[in-house]
Amino acid sequence: MTAEIAVMNKQAIALAADSAVTFHRQKIFTSASKIFNLSKYQPIGIMIYGNSSLIEIPWETIIKVYRDHLGQETYKTVSEYSEHFFSFLIKNEMLFPDSVQDFHVEFSIYNHFRLIADEANEIIRQVSEQGNQIGDSEIRNITSRVIKNHFEKWKDAKLSLSVYKGIKDVLRQKYRKSISDVKKIVFEKLPLTRYSSRHLTEIAIDLLIKFRTDILDPNTRFNESGIVIAGFGTNDVFPSLESFSVEGKIGAYLKYRRNDSECVKISFPDHTSQIMPFAQSEMVLTFMTGICTATGNSGHSLRQDYGI
Repeated sequence: MTAEIAVMNKQAIALAADSAVTFHRQKIFTSASKIFNLSKYQPIGIMIYGNSSLIEIPWETIIKVYRDHLGQETYKTVSEYSEHFFSFLIKNEMLFPDSVQDFHVEFSIYNHFRLIADEANEIIRQVSEQGNQIGDSEIRNITSRVIKNHFEKWKDAKLSLSVYKGIKDVLRQKYRKSISDVKKIVFEKLPLTRYSSRHLTEIAIDLLIKFRTDILDPNTRFNESGIVIAGFGTNDVFPSLESFSVEGKIGAYLKYRRNDSECVKISFPDHTSQIMPFAQSEMVLTFMTGICTATGNSGHSLRQDYGI
């Protein structure tokens, strides 16, 4: 479990985190740094939660390289620092070899296809346990319905910020064989129609460029890293904070999104303080309310009472 918090007021911002991290496909280490200076010369910090690496490259290493790249350069706002940081990730090729990118893509697709196949198998098992005889045709129909359901959800999912025109065609061509191979492995015992096979291909591409927040299975979200960038730009009178989710990088493309509900700027007199939990918020809520639940004794939500 990871617990992190940001506390802000007109004078300063404080970031705090525990020391547990997820690394190398869900392996947990209990002694690690999660908070770093983003600049050697300016009051800008970065906090990491979730996966401690970006496609197997540790965030600590990435941030050190970026800090050297940034040097004494300054920006007027925290937003400009964020833009520069993600631009660096998008353009940098030295840190992310093609072989690492390809492995990340294939492993991500495998895990998501496995989630879909497991869902279909569970429905098939439930139908069988009810005493109903189930043949190949019904198995094919169940599998098709499950795949189509995921296809529709991915079709409506939110695009990554760095998506460019034609990227789907580029990825489809680049990973056509990988997607086909993973389909054969995962759905070996489940019959696929021609349409289901096409839907799976589109799901694989959407997986690389879109975000679905309804998927809670940790086996399919282990790639996701939370990024919090906070502090003062040279023109900032009060501190501000921006939050992002990052999942992968392919060539000059980075899969990331801005978490607008977790982006805060202190202002006077309207918004003079803020407490923000990240990752597993239960630890922060327990500390602030004792053994109470997310609703305080008065019935007011913590978001209302504490600005969370």
